[in-house]
Amino acid sequence: MIKLNTKARIALSQIDLLASVMNSILRLTELLRPGVSQSAEKNHRHLETVYSTSKHLLNLIKDILKLSMVESGRFETEIKAHCLGVG
Repeated sequence: MIKLNTKARIALSQIDLLASVMNSILRLTELLRPGVSQSAEKNHRHLETVYSTSKHLLNLIKDILKLSMVESGRFETEIKAHCLGVG
């Protein structure tokens, strides 16, 4: 049995999440393809799910990119002051 370090476990977990989300998107888009008859309401629900799942997938990809940047030492933070305009 191969022992994985924390970074490898996190990477595998992220890859598993990406695959799960992508499979969901693909399955839902199959349901929306021409020739699959469903009600407009059901299609709308599927489209909403595809949209929210795609946003989730994009956020996972961004998180993985950030982690890789942190790992490589290229991640920089910037602190800005913001005026809340209270009062």
